[in-house]
Amino acid sequence: MIARLATLDLPLAMALTNEFAEEAEFEIEKSHYLRQLNELQDAAKKLPSKPSPQERASFFAALRTPKTDYHMVNRAFDRLVPPNGKATPDRQIDALFLELLQRQRRPMEYEPERLQLAAAKRLGPRIWNEFFGKLRVGEDELPEFDDWLPALCEIALSHPTPFRGNLRKALTPELRASKGSLDQVLLAIWVLDFRELKPQIERLATSGPEDYEGSHGTTASTEKTSVTHRLHRARHIAALWNEEDAATRARLLVAFALAQADKFADREQPAARVWRLRLAALARQLQPKHRARALQFVAWCDTHVPAQAPWAAKELRELLKESRSALANR
Repeated sequence: MIARLATLDLPLAMALTNEFAEEAEFEIEKSHYLRQLNELQDAAKKLPSKPSPQERASFFAALRTPKTDYHMVNRAFDRLVPPNGKATPDRQIDALFLELLQRQRRPMEYEPERLQLAAAKRLGPRIWNEFFGKLRVGEDELPEFDDWLPALCEIALSHPTPFRGNLRKALTPELRASKGSLDQVLLAIWVLDFRELKPQIERLATSGPEDYEGSHGTTASTEKTSVTHRLHRARHIAALWNEEDAATRARLLVAFALAQADKFADREQPAARVWRLRLAALARQLQPKHRARALQFVAWCDTHVPAQAPWAAKELRELLKESRSALANR
């Protein structure tokens, strides 16, 4: 079945084979699926770097069609905007993304998942104003930070001037009064390394994991209120910025990703890319004894953390595997 599916949709075949391997009850069954997965990954490496005209046409049609299968949408984005790859000039793809962003939508119809990030990578400053305007919502509307901040961070990372400063000015007032979803705001502040906001971050930080956390971090409201209660995410960022010991900072960086596994396991997210770069840079600075301590922490997490959060076990194990690899490299 997998071999037949691979001839029709290789990425889907790889995704299903990986799921089969993770769910296998017996080691011999798991080994069988892992061998298949390796073969499919080798086949994927041999794919042409650019989709054929026929593939492009099918991808364009899939993205234009509401409620297209999730796997087909992902495949289209992977081939049209390769993950972590530099976007090559292509007016047709750019025009397609602009069309999708500006299209009038029927009730309960949404943009294809990943569209905002894909458009940010391809169009960059050309769509800044449109995306930046999404941060300003009406009095009776909920904030849309989850939808638009990652894309804005993507543009600001690639074009720091003037967009990094523009985004800092827009986010700073949120630390005083907000409609909520502040965890996403705090993540953007960490991604763009707005250390000049450290006093405000420290003011919002909880004293420890057992401290009471306010609702502004994870929930949203149509009413803007003063941010008076403290937040765990602010504590995580303040700890990272204040820590001087390299080994402790490495452990904090690993824990920071594990606490937001859904964001950091998704390689498309700018936060995930920045985390990998910072962990790799920190690993190169570690002395052997510090490296050993950091790796011991990763091993401890591998034993205990996924069991405590089985709903995110796959993402957690992936992040721990990457942490182990990064910290082991000199």
